[in-house]
Amino acid sequence: KFITAEHIVRYVRAMQNSLGSNVETLYKIVDNQVEALEFTAGPECRQLLDRPMKDLPLKQGVLVGAIARDKEIVIPDGNTCIHEGDHVVVVTKTTGTDDLMDILG
Repeated sequence: KFITAEHIVRYVRAMQNSLGSNVETLYKIVDNQVEALEFTAGPECRQLLDRPMKDLPLKQGVLVGAIARDKEIVIPDGNTCIHEGDHVVVVTKTTGTDDLMDILG
């Protein structure tokens, strides 16, 4: 019962934290010091799309941890590009990231 209640509370908190943002999923980890967020890359992210990760001016303390594309999980490296429709998992110590474009410095 406790585990189920914990998952429900985590989900409700994630939904509350994502109001007014483009966050698909939010998890707070490492004693709430780090956020793992999922975004869907839409056309409004054109500065990020189809550019190698090594060319993106990411903020300090931001890590693009994974990209879900179609039915494949991509662990990005410097040559990986984000494409429209990709689900992008971002890990950051900075709170208040509401949009995928917020990862740019």
